[in-house]
Amino acid sequence: YGTYVLNTLRIAVLTTAGQLLSCSMAGYAFARLRFPARGPLLMVLLLTLMVPSQATLIPVYVLFRQLGWINTFLPLVVPAFFGSPFATFFFRQFFLAVPRELEEAARIDGATRWRVYWSIMVPISKPAFMALGLLTFVGAWNSFFINSVYLQTEDQWVLTQGLQSLIGQYNSQYGEIMAGVVLMSLPIVILYLFVQRYFVEGITFAGLTG
Repeated sequence: YGTYVLNTLRIAVLTTAGQLLSCSMAGYAFARLRFPARGPLLMVLLLTLMVPSQATLIPVYVLFRQLGWINTFLPLVVPAFFGSPFATFFFRQFFLAVPRELEEAARIDGATRWRVYWSIMVPISKPAFMALGLLTFVGAWNSFFINSVYLQTEDQWVLTQGLQSLIGQYNSQYGEIMAGVVLMSLPIVILYLFVQRYFVEGITFAGLTG
């Protein structure tokens, strides 16, 4: 169980960090920067939400196999550092609600775009980071299908795979399964209790911004 917890924690933390970093920068670019074809690019980004992950599973698996990443955490972690459509749009909506006067004042004082993003937008956007961080962490923590595709040996398994292994064809260890489910749910419940206020605030701001 300890190995499963450590594996799950590594994947969830790295995935969350990658999503927050890459998607917040992309969301800031779509919300504040002016560049050619910004509107069409945003539309294409949103259209990719309609493509199910199962549709691209085989070619992506072949790619990762050629890279030698099968049975490692890399296929689960590295894509998070290249962003996702939902998270990018989420940050864009939140950044649109931030008053432009704050950014303009910093630019007048000589701050670069990176300084504005890191020193102004990120601290102000703590609710958005907390909300999306919680959603991403929970998704990575509870993930089963995609982990089962890439993690094939028991020493690389995560919690969901460990619990699945307790279900046999002729016999299932229901006591151990129930105990595992409770232990697996506790970190998520505790995390939500700590970030509940930021979570609700972040979802509200991002949802009301046009």
